[in-house]
Amino acid sequence: MKVRGVEYRRGDTPVYFKLCQKKIFEALSKCDTTEELRKTASTQCLDIFHEFANRLERHDVSPIELLITRRLSKNLGEYRFERHLSVSATSKLDEQGLKLQAGQTVSYVISNYRTSGKNRAIPEELAENARYDSRRYVELLADCCATLLSPLGVQKSLLLSRSETLFARSC
Repeated sequence: MKVRGVEYRRGDTPVYFKLCQKKIFEALSKCDTTEELRKTASTQCLDIFHEFANRLERHDVSPIELLITRRLSKNLGEYRFERHLSVSATSKLDEQGLKLQAGQTVSYVISNYRTSGKNRAIPEELAENARYDSRRYVELLADCCATLLSPLGVQKSLLLSRSETLFARSC
């Protein structure tokens, strides 16, 4: 199977997301008709998403598998907002004495997406035992899966409907 134009092929996509998309591709590749594709998308592929989302919600995924990589377009002092996740992670590295410049890449784990400032992301160098923002990662995983499944009738809202119920119960 040749794969182009999806997260599975991108270098900045978390390994965990690539694995999920790979399983979805494998399930879809067994289909012979459009009807089979739609049915598999709404059953087996939905189950694959939920399996991966559940592991995220339980924090059963290594933060290293969730690393997001971004290239810095500016030096740290040139950013006007610290809300950017890459700036948050770069600031933490800067505090540790590691200075990154424009053009270099930073890999990070989202730790607290809904806050502001430098507590939103943890750089790879400090992420081994980091607590990640499971809700945000489930949302991002849904985006990733919807790339493949929405043309087959499985929208992001359907993917998230079960996860949102679980999050509401756990709060």
